[in-house]
Amino acid sequence: MAVGKELGEFKMQYTSVTVEPGRGGSVTLQMNFEGSSSGDFVCDALATMTIDSRNGKDGDYRISARCFMRDGSVVDANGEGKTVHGDGHKWSVAGITEVSGKPAYAIQGEIDLRARSFIGKMFQRT
Repeated sequence: MAVGKELGEFKMQYTSVTVEPGRGGSVTLQMNFEGSSSGDFVCDALATMTIDSRNGKDGDYRISARCFMRDGSVVDANGEGKTVHGDGHKWSVAGITEVSGKPAYAIQGEIDLRARSFIGKMFQRT
């Protein structure tokens, strides 16, 4: 996925994970996050990511987030993309997120199960 100018960063910790059987022999993970972002989207955020994976390594994800902006407004975001297993307990995440009232943006990040974190960056789409 081609990305343009960096718009900001996010850092989230997951607060819970639910693992369930998925379709066609896959496993579905539902991860709940809380954290913050900087740059063009300065906010505190709550998010839920659902990952469907057949092999425990690569998968498809969907994410929904509610961002509580510093000015008191609330912005919702929904996105989807791919997860790819990296080293050890880490997965790369890349996708597109639609934000209410703003152009869609690309995200690239990493989930680290040992650190219980999801850290990444937001970019303009090109």
